Amino acid sequence: MVSTQCNHPAQNDGFQNNIEPCKHHKSVLHEVVAALPGFIYRCSNDQNRTMQFISEKCEEITGYSPNELTNNHTIAYSSLIHPDYQEKIWRKWQQINPSNHIVQDVYPILHKNGDIRWVYEFGSGVYSKKKLFLYVEGFISDITSEKTVEDTYRVTKNTAYEIIEAIPSGFFIYQFKKPNKLFLIYANPEARVLSRDDIQDYIGKEFDAIWPEAYKTALKHNFLESIATRKVFSIDEFHYTDTYTNGVYRIRAFLLPGERLAIAFENITKLHLAEKKLDESEKMLDSILQYSPIHIFIKDDQNHLLKFSNSMKVCEDSIAAEVTHTQSKESSLPIYNANQVLMEAIIHSDNSIFSKQGSVESVVELDGKFYRTIQFPITISHDKDYIVGFSIDITESKEMEISLKNRITALNRFNQLTVNRELKMIDLKREVNQLLTALGKKEKYKIIK
Repeated sequence: MVSTQCNHPAQNDGFQNNIEPCKHHKSVLHEVVAALPGFIYRCSNDQNRTMQFISEKCEEITGYSPNELTNNHTIAYSSLIHPDYQEKIWRKWQQINPSNHIVQDVYPILHKNGDIRWVYEFGSGVYSKKKLFLYVEGFISDITSEKTVEDTYRVTKNTAYEIIEAIPSGFFIYQFKKPNKLFLIYANPEARVLSRDDIQDYIGKEFDAIWPEAYKTALKHNFLESIATRKVFSIDEFHYTDTYTNGVYRIRAFLLPGERLAIAFENITKLHLAEKKLDESEKMLDSILQYSPIHIFIKDDQNHLLKFSNSMKVCEDSIAAEVTHTQSKESSLPIYNANQVLMEAIIHSDNSIFSKQGSVESVVELDGKFYRTIQFPITISHDKDYIVGFSIDITESKEMEISLKNRITALNRFNQLTVNRELKMIDLKREVNQLLTALGKKEKYKIIK
C-alpha cells in the first residue's frame, strides 16, 4: 500500500509496518493517505469484513467514521454492501490464493444517509510465510459519477441500438479503411427487406463486392468525400440495379466515431412510380385545361379556386385577388368582362353541394350570353373535399330555344286570330240565313255545327 523506509528493521509483514512508520515520516504518510481519492483499509477475512484499520476518507464515501467501522463498532462494512452483491463478493474473496491474490470489483454500497454509492475496490490478500491467509489490504474509491455516466451511456447506446433495429428504414454501418475501402460491419433488419435478402452474409465484405454496379455511379466517391470532409451527404433519388437489387432509394450518410460511416436509406420505388403517375396525371389535366373549349374549374372546400381552363381567359393573380375580396366582403365584385363575371359567379361558395353530396346545376345569363354550370363534390382524402365544375356556353342553344318559344307564341296568336275570324263568319252566315227564311226564301249557306 503506502511504504516508507526506516533505519530499524521491520517487526511484521504487510500493512502494519506501513501504518507505524518512523516518526519523521508520520506526517508525510498522513498527507499522502488524506490526498488519496478514496480510503485504504485492512480487514479480516470473515463475512463481516471486520475492519482492523480504515482511513478517514471512509466517512466521506460511506457516511460512517473510521471509529464506527473499526472492529464493527457500529456497523460491519459488509452490511454496507448492497444485499444483491454481498454473497458474490464474499465468494470472490474466498477464491483467491497466494499465486492469484488480487481482487478488483465494482459494486454499490448503502451510504449512511440512505443513498446508493458505487465504489471501486482494489484489494490484495496478505499471506504469511507459510502461505496462510492473514487478512486483506486494499483501497476503495467512490465512482458514483463515473458509473452514472457509464450507465447513461450504456442505456443510450442500447436505446439507440433498439431504435435502429426497429425503425422502418434501412441502416448500414461501414468501417472506413484507408485509402478508399468501406467494410460493412452492421445492417439492421429493415436493410434486408429494402435492399437484398442475403445482406447479412456480406458483413465484413467491402462495398464494391456488395454493390457490384455502384462503380458506374458516384455513390462511393460521395461516401468517401463525406468521411474526408466530415459532412453529411444526402441524395433524394438514387437509382440502382444489379442481379439482386433493383430500386430507387433516398440516402443519407454521416460520420460516426472511429472512422465509421452510417448510412440510412429508404426504398422509394413505389413512391417514385406514384409520383411519376401523378406527374403524368398533372400534365394530362393541364393539357385538358389548356385546350378544352369548355370552361373547367376546381375549388377546394374553402372556396379557393385551384385550377381553371384557359378558355376562361382570366389571370390567376386577378382570380386570387378577387377570391380574397369575395371571401372578406361577401359582396358582388366589379365586372370587368363576361368571363370575369362568370368567374365571380363560380368562386362564390355553394355549401349545398357538400350538404347534398350531389351535383348542382344552374344557368346564368351574363352580358347577353348564357352559361350552364354543373358542380359536384369529390373526395381525395378523408379530410379534404373539392368541387369540380364545368361551365358551358349555351348561348346558341338558348337563343334557338327562345326563338322557338317566340315562334310558338306567334303561331298561337295567329291561330287564335284565325279561329275568331272563322267564328265571326259563321255568325254572319247564320244571320243571312235567318233573314232569307223570314223573307220566305231558301237559306243560302249551309252551316255545319
